[in-house]
Amino acid sequence: MTDPIASILEQITTQIEDSEIKNQLAHALQASIEKQQSSIEELLIERKNGQLTEAEFQQELEREKLITHAEMLRWQITAKAEVQNIVNKTFQALADLLV
Repeated sequence: MTDPIASILEQITTQIEDSEIKNQLAHALQASIEKQQSSIEELLIERKNGQLTEAEFQQELEREKLITHAEMLRWQITAKAEVQNIVNKTFQALADLLV
C-alpha cells in the first residue's frame, strides 16, 4: 500500500512544482514595485536634493513598503486557496485509493 501512496504524493508534488504560484508571487512583487516606481524615484530625488530629512525619507519609504506588503497579502490569500485545493486533491486521491 505504500507504493500507491508514494505515487499519489509524487503526482501532487509534481503539480506543486508545476504550479504557477511561484511565478505569480514573483510577478506580483515586481508589478507592485513597478506601480510604486515613480513614487520611490521621487522620494530618492527629494532626499538627494535635501527636500526630505533622513527621518522623513525613511518614513515615506516605510509607507511604500507597507503598500507592497498589503499587495503581497492579497496574493497570499490566492496562494492559500491554491494550497487548500492541492491538499483537497491529495486526500481525495488517498480516499479514492482506499475505496
